Amino acid sequence: MTFDTELLPNRPIRRGLHLCLGLLAAALILVGCDSNGGTEVPNVSEDNSVAEVVAASQNTGTLESALQQAGLVEALDDSSQSFTVFAPTDAAFGTIDAGELTANDALLEEVLTYHVVPQAINAGDIQDGQTVTTLEGDTLRFSVSDGTVQVNGATVTNPDIEATNGVVHKIDGVLLETVDVVDRAVLTPQLSTLAAAVDAAGLAGSDSPLRNSTLTLFAPTNGAFEGLDVDALTGNSEILSRTLNYHVIAGQRIGSGALPSGESPATLEGGTIDVDLSGDVPTLNGIPVSTTDIRTENGVVHLIDGVLLQRLDIVQRATVTSALSTLASAVGASSALSAGDSPLRDDSPTTVFAPVNGAFQDVDVDELVGNTDLLNEVLSYHAVDGAVTSDQLESGSVPTLEGGSVAVTVTDTSVTVDDVPVTTTDIRTRNGVVHLVDDVLLRGVDAVDRTVLTSALSTTQAAIEAAGLDGANSPLRSEGPLTIFAPLNSGFDGLEVDELAGQPNLTGRILQYHAISGQRIEAADLSNGETPQTLEGGTITVEGVGVDTAAVTLNGVPVSVTDIQTENAVIHLIDGVLLQRINAVERASITANFRILTELVGEAGLADALSGPGPDGEDGLTVFAPTNDALLAALDANNNGEIGVGELPSDSELQSLLEYHVLDDVFFAADVPTMETNLPTLEGSDVTVVRDENAVTLNPNAEASSVVAPNVEVSNGVIHGVDTVLQIPPSN
Repeated sequence: MTFDTELLPNRPIRRGLHLCLGLLAAALILVGCDSNGGTEVPNVSEDNSVAEVVAASQNTGTLESALQQAGLVEALDDSSQSFTVFAPTDAAFGTIDAGELTANDALLEEVLTYHVVPQAINAGDIQDGQTVTTLEGDTLRFSVSDGTVQVNGATVTNPDIEATNGVVHKIDGVLLETVDVVDRAVLTPQLSTLAAAVDAAGLAGSDSPLRNSTLTLFAPTNGAFEGLDVDALTGNSEILSRTLNYHVIAGQRIGSGALPSGESPATLEGGTIDVDLSGDVPTLNGIPVSTTDIRTENGVVHLIDGVLLQRLDIVQRATVTSALSTLASAVGASSALSAGDSPLRDDSPTTVFAPVNGAFQDVDVDELVGNTDLLNEVLSYHAVDGAVTSDQLESGSVPTLEGGSVAVTVTDTSVTVDDVPVTTTDIRTRNGVVHLVDDVLLRGVDAVDRTVLTSALSTTQAAIEAAGLDGANSPLRSEGPLTIFAPLNSGFDGLEVDELAGQPNLTGRILQYHAISGQRIEAADLSNGETPQTLEGGTITVEGVGVDTAAVTLNGVPVSVTDIQTENAVIHLIDGVLLQRINAVERASITANFRILTELVGEAGLADALSGPGPDGEDGLTVFAPTNDALLAALDANNNGEIGVGELPSDSELQSLLEYHVLDDVFFAADVPTMETNLPTLEGSDVTVVRDENAVTLNPNAEASSVVAPNVEVSNGVIHGVDTVLQIPPSN
């Protein structure tokens, strides 16, 4: 039997991998679909060749188009020859990537000729166990059971469609045993991610060991890559090569019946795989095998439900895990921990409690990776010497590579580390084990660094730096113990943060008023009415503990988060800044709504007078402080949003105007009587004050100024913000 050599090149053929889907491939699939899915063969007569039978049959349109593309129609029309065609239906082609097949002419021809036997064989003549040689050059294997014929495992669904030069049998699968492992992956839709990885690793070429060696491949399906960063995997040649080679056993075709239970066959990468056949399905390193014994030209493929990553080191494992991308970036920023001799990469076993991406949501990652020493300290605190699996974890203190210790708590239902839940356990690596945790472990850093790393405390952190309290000798870095009430960023609303940063001494006093030395006072230890002394020297009043109101306050400021533990302190987050220990002028200078008042006080030379206890030197002062808008309404004659020099009263008039807003005594809003009361001011005239329930009004019979921000406590009295500038009454 002879054929035109231009139509049928020499066999066997091994072709390269192509990844683009041609327009023709899409057309083939569209043309080949039969709406009713029937197997009838209309318009076929005894005068049809095998090629014409395929063309005229229902549900073989994809095969017909493929034969045309491969240039095989003319050969299969030859009436001087005799053929048997095993014709995959359109549905059969739907189980493979027909686009990839038709995009590679050589591969297409190889596959199609493997479906053709150069002799006519009727289904009734086929014997169980019989083999025949195909036009491609390899053999087909038959099995017969209860009258059903299978070829290489595909079932003959419509046998014995006679043709002038042979016979056609429709089958429900595409016969791919003649292609190699690489092409088999390319043609299998559920292995497209693996095929792309093989290509990225440079293992798809004609000289690839995956094409030219006998092997067993444990092939991860597309779903097996869920949770992995495929771009990170394929973008790192070392990781990718090691991973792929670990899925290959070279030199052996190990079928499912020959998998060595309890043994550890060596892989192409060099490591071994643990095979377990004791359950309902085989597992490899604990990963289920979902499909077995896919035969190829150079090996056997078993599909698995996960990617075998046990031969990657801890850093590499984090790099390819989507949920650990932030951690991987942080480790990459540390030359000490990402280097090959790092304890996270060398051969000594290590256990890592690895924070998932969500654990970093409240951490200032830029600050973390921007400080090498702090970065190494934090990351090393998450690592423990030795490979400790979940069944080996015990409650107690465990030393870390950083030098401190983490507190492990194990119950029947949970494991925590420093009170942080462990969500996933026992991710094995080449040099240890990884357990995923829900938060970043920061107990190993001191209070200053904890503030630096907390996104919600960035303003407090900037204040600490401005005050010079971030240095090695800072009392906030002392061994402690300390209790710190740290204002959240939102707690600075209404304050002039830049002005605050420009006064380091003032800022330092304010910050030290938020710290208690010598005690680690946790939320459960706070007592209602307690007045602990601060580093600044003053005391803070605690309220709301053990009473009906659930909220705890400090000097009236709510506590929102409690018991953040650090190396030297416990931190509680509060919703405001405690400013009771600064005087009225200092308070006004850092309050955005008193900016103009602060400037006018300076112009009038009253800063010193309003910073002390007042003329009588006893109780202190009450300042009715006009807001910026109030002062602009009274003094900005041209309405340009500024008070120019020409718009200011004379120095003596300005001084008198401001003194008229100050009482030489301390009055809180609740102290003001409900009847009109005249109170003397520093200027000498009286101001009339009246309270109606919670509202306080000044000079109700004149400009009627309302108190809009009452009871701002300062060290030398109290400030009440008012919405109208008070006018000195004319003298009688």
